[in-house]
Amino acid sequence: MALLIITAASVFAQKREDIRIHIAPVAARPELAESLRTRFEAEAVDSGYSLTRSQQEAQYVLNLEVRPNMVLYDGEEEPEPAPPDEKQFRLNFRLYRSEDHDEIAAFSFLFTEPREINPFIPYLFDEAMAIVPFDMPVEERIVTEERIVTEEKIVTEEKIVTVIEGEPDLWRNKRLYVRVSADFPVSYYQLKQDGLFNKTYIYDGDITAPSRFSRLGDQVIIVPGATIGLEYQFLSWMSAELVFELRFGDVMDYGFIPGAGLQLKFPLKPGHFMLEPYVAATYAENFADHSVSFPNFAVGGGIQFGVRGGKSGVWFVDLNGMYSIGDVRTKNVINNNFPNPNELLWNRYVVGLGVGYKLGFMDR
Repeated sequence: MALLIITAASVFAQKREDIRIHIAPVAARPELAESLRTRFEAEAVDSGYSLTRSQQEAQYVLNLEVRPNMVLYDGEEEPEPAPPDEKQFRLNFRLYRSEDHDEIAAFSFLFTEPREINPFIPYLFDEAMAIVPFDMPVEERIVTEERIVTEEKIVTEEKIVTVIEGEPDLWRNKRLYVRVSADFPVSYYQLKQDGLFNKTYIYDGDITAPSRFSRLGDQVIIVPGATIGLEYQFLSWMSAELVFELRFGDVMDYGFIPGAGLQLKFPLKPGHFMLEPYVAATYAENFADHSVSFPNFAVGGGIQFGVRGGKSGVWFVDLNGMYSIGDVRTKNVINNNFPNPNELLWNRYVVGLGVGYKLGFMDR
């Protein structure tokens, strides 16, 4: 008896972070299956559970499947699809305990459009895990309940469910985003000659002393800019953005440099923020000074950190780095009488910081 009491006490003394769960691949059409699994995994992490890669590592396994809503009418032997004015699909939840493979929780949620599920994800996950023991302070339970539920109740076929306050995850799961940002690129021009960096010396013009030279160093130029973009998130973990850039100068003489580019992004959605590492390529044109030969193409990448900005928007900070493909060529104006060499060659690197907002359209 004493051993039984000690065992029971140790079970209920678990903390959520000690409980390992695995969410199995969802039985549904591919796009919906990926979306549901991603969102319930994010909810599991937000709720403090440890998420495992395989069932063997987990203490509990949550299975989800989407099936047509079938109704068995009185006097009929076989169920039939629900009529058009009722919910057309059923999201089934089954929670298994790994040690003995027992099913310890099972229920269903009815819906017609996939977006109907989104507001209920925190509630549905809590329902699935309700029987799993853990120790949470009463104060934290009260805060959690106040955060996720309202007083309004909706009756479904099987149970009363609670309406979730707002739609906390939709802002980072839109198909289309329109963005605008203010940019602060820092351009670094690295002088080179015959492939050797920082080794160019310019004759100082004194013909009576040809051994005298002056050193020309690298250049750093900081200018403002702006970017507008159109981003399409075709997968939960991948999107592409077409950007249009306006730079008010930086080709050694503060020129006007419009450009366009493409960014391939890989959104990560842990917790309540979004990280988007990306690779990028841009094309730019210099309209300022024809004495400067400016490479048109640049490649690089960056990372964008975003937080919720309203129901459908994202405030973000963008840090990126780009390298111009080819040399920047400028005339040697240090000495007009005895230029040596006639033309200077530069490598161009840009480290940029952007701050902006993007507004999402169409739920995924």
